[in-house]
Amino acid sequence: SLDEATALAETNAPDLIISDYRLRDHCKGTEVIQAVRTICSANIPAILVTGDTAPVRLREASTSALPLLHKPVSPSQLYTQLSLMLAQTKQQMR
Repeated sequence: SLDEATALAETNAPDLIISDYRLRDHCKGTEVIQAVRTICSANIPAILVTGDTAPVRLREASTSALPLLHKPVSPSQLYTQLSLMLAQTKQQMR
């Protein structure tokens, strides 16, 4: 939830965020990611995951500019996306 994520971020900034697109209380993962990034004052790498197939929801999620993985996410899909994000982070640090 938004409350849980922000409370955790206040005490310990994450290195990476993996969030479902639709969360409790009608909250979206994109909102949680932005809130955590704001609290931490950092552009923390993030991935959205969704099992939603509604075209409207998929368009909403894809406009976030975050990597979007579709459930069920295989270990190889997750590994590939994490590897890409790590490589991008290393490039940005140079």
